[in-house]
Amino acid sequence: MSSLHEPRGLIFDIRRNSYHDGPGLRTTVFLKGCPLSCAWCHNPEGLSPLPELLFRPLRCIDCDACANACAKGLLPRELAAGGDPTARGRAGSYIPGAAFGADSSEKSLRSPCADCAAPCAEACPSEALQLMGRAIGLSDLMAELRADKVFYEASGGGVTFSGGEPLAQAGFLSAVLDACRAEGIKTAIETSSYAKPTIFMNAALKTDLLLLDLKVMDAARHRAYTGRSNFLILENIQSAAREGLAY
Repeated sequence: MSSLHEPRGLIFDIRRNSYHDGPGLRTTVFLKGCPLSCAWCHNPEGLSPLPELLFRPLRCIDCDACANACAKGLLPRELAAGGDPTARGRAGSYIPGAAFGADSSEKSLRSPCADCAAPCAEACPSEALQLMGRAIGLSDLMAELRADKVFYEASGGGVTFSGGEPLAQAGFLSAVLDACRAEGIKTAIETSSYAKPTIFMNAALKTDLLLLDLKVMDAARHRAYTGRSNFLILENIQSAAREGLAY
């Protein structure tokens, strides 16, 4: 069980028995939060650093169980449709402002859902609502990761940290990497390399494998497609190369 004083992170998925993102059989941990805004983002549920409420309109059966469970009586389908209760989209959408969890950020303080445990998602019988993102302590995460240690060892696999951008939760990532190394679990980090050089190198030196997701080489196109310069990314990759790290 997690301690109140141990490192804690925010994840949106853990996928076991994976043969992707590194050698052998792996468990992939998806950390929430990313500084980039890639036009082709494969995991948009990992962009925000806060939990979010996902609404899938085609699953909604109009039972109003969500509103009955909400202390404010909010209807997620109306929030997602900009206030129109009759609107229906085909794809899932994140409800504007429905960021869960209080911190010092302006976004969290504005959210009508701050400090809420999302009872609406738990009450939804058709799973039209899903809370994307959950807090997890270091000990609880390690309990999940070590469950497949025998398979990692037999296959030459291990644990991959992806996202989002795992370096966006540098403190938690560093603690988990230390814990994995102490238990003999091989690790990999799948990263865009967009982070302060000290953060990047700290993680790079603690992991067994770097999987560098380089988006675009051209600086202007990189900014156009991701919203950020690639200068820091290229500097970090060059630093990894100079250190002779596996990447």
